Amino acid sequence: MAPVKRAAVIGTGTMGPGIGAVLARAGIETALYDVSAEALERARGGAELAAGVLERLDAAQEDGGSLRFESDLSAALDGAEFVIEAIPEKLELKHEVFRQFEEAVAADAILASNTSGIPITSASSACTGRTRRI
Repeated sequence: MAPVKRAAVIGTGTMGPGIGAVLARAGIETALYDVSAEALERARGGAELAAGVLERLDAAQEDGGSLRFESDLSAALDGAEFVIEAIPEKLELKHEVFRQFEEAVAADAILASNTSGIPITSASSACTGRTRRI
């Protein structure tokens, strides 16, 4: 499999901005998406904080990485080869976003979850693609 060049992080609560900062530092064009304009604005500060921590830790940095903030899900998912959800721990909500991901990205895109309490097999059960990597 070729290296991931474009990613989307869906949800900008506690974890999303840090995940986005790590992906961008790894040289990946990354979109951070949230339904809330206020959450996106807070995410800017969180991503800057995370980027600063990565810098102080002297974490490896690859060329080409970027971070953009999107309030349109289609724009965030456009061309994404890796999608990770970092949304609230509600199974119905996770099912909804996984269905949206599956419809919007290529069949070989990697779908991932930052879930901490819901088994990934439950969260991803809304996906219909048998070969989908989750």
